[in-house]
Amino acid sequence: MINATPYIGFTGQAEEALNFYASVFGGTPNTLPWSNMGSDNPGIMHGHLVTDAGWDLMAADSPEHSDDDTQQRVTICVWGDDTDAMVEQFNALAEGGTVTMPLEPQAWGAMFGGLKDRFGVDWGFNVEPKKAD
Repeated sequence: MINATPYIGFTGQAEEALNFYASVFGGTPNTLPWSNMGSDNPGIMHGHLVTDAGWDLMAADSPEHSDDDTQQRVTICVWGDDTDAMVEQFNALAEGGTVTMPLEPQAWGAMFGGLKDRFGVDWGFNVEPKKAD
């Protein structure tokens, strides 16, 4: 299974925003602070809200603060457990674009990578290990 989810970038307001979205759409936000990853960056490294309607919204605080509001603040996060298909998709999107983070194993147990495609759209790929049936 492969899904895509909007991933919104903030500069210190990710937790507040997810709580607000939960009050509007229902659900309970789950957040992982940067400090849990051994970083001294403030804010949220990853936040995830599954709404009462069943759709997902993700958010994080950027460790690199920027006052430039013209920067793109949404990343499309593709997630799933079909490793072969997702690696192929990541590589296809990277053609003519820029890989910002190689697709490789991460501390949370999945492979993750990021890129900006040739149209300037930011993508994140989170490849989970397949679960045994």
